[in-house]
Amino acid sequence: MWKFNPVGPRTLQRFFGTKHEDMWKLLFKTKKSCPEATEDLGYNSIHDATPGWKKKADRIHCPAPLSEDPAIPLLTRVLVPAPKKKAKGKGKEAKSGLRLPYVVMQAIFFVQSSLCLSRSASISSLNMLLAYLSNFSFLNLQLLLKITKFTCGGFVMGLRFNHASADGMGAAQFIKAVGDMARGLPEPAVKPVWDREKFPNPSIKPGPLPELPVLALDYIVLDFPTGYIDGLKTQCKAHSGKFCSGFDVLTAKLWQCRTRALNLEPEATVKLCFFASVRHLLKLDAGYYGNSIFPVKMSGSSKKVLESSVMEVIDMIREAKQRMAVEFFQFAKEETRQDPFQMSFDYESIYVSDWSKLGFSDVDYGFGPPMFAGPLVNNDFIASVVILKAPLPLDGTRMLASCVTKEHSEEFARGMKEDLP
Repeated sequence: MWKFNPVGPRTLQRFFGTKHEDMWKLLFKTKKSCPEATEDLGYNSIHDATPGWKKKADRIHCPAPLSEDPAIPLLTRVLVPAPKKKAKGKGKEAKSGLRLPYVVMQAIFFVQSSLCLSRSASISSLNMLLAYLSNFSFLNLQLLLKITKFTCGGFVMGLRFNHASADGMGAAQFIKAVGDMARGLPEPAVKPVWDREKFPNPSIKPGPLPELPVLALDYIVLDFPTGYIDGLKTQCKAHSGKFCSGFDVLTAKLWQCRTRALNLEPEATVKLCFFASVRHLLKLDAGYYGNSIFPVKMSGSSKKVLESSVMEVIDMIREAKQRMAVEFFQFAKEETRQDPFQMSFDYESIYVSDWSKLGFSDVDYGFGPPMFAGPLVNNDFIASVVILKAPLPLDGTRMLASCVTKEHSEEFARGMKEDLP
């Protein structure tokens, strides 16, 4: 979310190259005159705009190419030239071109909308948009960007991408390149590269698909001041003589408080997993946009996690991080037959994602950095936590926790907050 800056450049309109009036003509032709940008006409899936407009718009998501060269000039400047590869089939040859790195881009869709916060009827225009988007198959959609402009002048960008195409750092780098173009730069500050040839391709057979339970998880938001985190890092330095990160500190506290809240049998196994970047291990160039993550896993008995001090749990996490490089190269060299990406999503397992340094908080479309950048946590089958920068003007770290059911949420939140200032 960006705060409105009245003296800042209006770069978004130039980047998307489409005014409100032009968008109206594209969708509704000349059936009705263009309303004001802040006016809500109440269109939704019941009260349709112009018969047939959805059918025409659906052709945007046709699996066949829309044209010989469907490239959008500004967009292609943030993509990377894909190498030429021989296609399957006798006598066939694949074309080289501009692609989203790691996978072939099948659909990129931009949506622009206006939202008048002073009128409750504005929700109906969002319903119209959601009804339209429901016609898309998101399994094949690689990237979707949605801009919502508020009447105050601020705006929100929503990003949805297929995780098979990029990890969090790659997605943030792509969006930062979009910001570079929006500010008028001739090319992205970090030039995109392919770099797929540097990836190992072990013939390890993937494990079976995991079962996905329905856990009915509570959604909890927790904020931790910088001073509190620094205090725990200082204790860790005194405990082990080594530095630790804010992620280590908060994840250790999280694992211990969650285990206590679950009230499991002493010998029950609890698991913790997060993903670490292997860009440094593969020596990838800075402009690589695709996936380059590897799971870091650890487990222990409920009794061990609860009877250890927070500093000792931090030691367990740091030891697992140090093992990651060895485990990755064993995977790359086929020195193991076990699929490291095989996951279990039972209630005793928790997954932590660190968004604090991915780069989403540094995106600039000409208005400066956003007030807040974070994911929408909306699943009930993975007990997960996202760690990210607290929204301005707060100083510190925010934790979005969707990791315990209603039965355990009060005890979990109490434990996480008990020593906060």
